[in-house]
Amino acid sequence: MAEAEWAQLRAPVWLTRTGGFVGARDRIMISRFGAWTHQDLRTGQTRTGHLDRWEVLRLNRLLDLARGTRPRPGPPNCADAFRFTLVTSGIRAGYEECGQRVGPVGDVVHFILRAVST
Repeated sequence: MAEAEWAQLRAPVWLTRTGGFVGARDRIMISRFGAWTHQDLRTGQTRTGHLDRWEVLRLNRLLDLARGTRPRPGPPNCADAFRFTLVTSGIRAGYEECGQRVGPVGDVVHFILRAVST
């Protein structure tokens, strides 16, 4: 198998983040080849980049762990929480994060956020 083949995501990934104290409205799309686009719909800014092959492999592993799981529900009436929606092959999960650990889906979300923030 060629390196380009094994360093691909199994499917494109979409992540949205809304809410929080600042009123975030972010949309992130990662192609199968690791190219990403981060749109800040609040400010109108768009940034692009590319995951390196190790990030692609790590994201594939995190997505494998998250498939078939659901985020644990957060505490009720949480003020200023971020709302995340993650969509890819085998995963369609949304949750509100209020300072709690949400499991494998949350691990994917936070990996993506770190990867596109650099």
